[in-house]
Amino acid sequence: MTEKKDERPVPADQDSNFLDVAFKAGISAAEDIHKRAFDIPLHMLEGMGAPKDKVDMLRDKSQALIGELYSAINSVAAQVGPIKPPGTTKEVPKDD
Repeated sequence: MTEKKDERPVPADQDSNFLDVAFKAGISAAEDIHKRAFDIPLHMLEGMGAPKDKVDMLRDKSQALIGELYSAINSVAAQVGPIKPPGTTKEVPKDD
């Protein structure tokens, strides 16, 4: 027996909210990936016996720089506003 699918259209505002949430999650994931990727050579330096205070200083600076970069990206995204789903960007004619 096959189930009947709910074929009601998703309201544009709900669709837009989904896109915004997905976009913000993507930015956050990219930031986390960059922070982790930059930490790999620092762990290698620690393993090779580099002074901990120097490695920690590099780690703090790199994490701060990446944080500032993604803060700027989030700021631009907020200024641009919500993402519109395809097909909803056209103006609807007004009744006169």
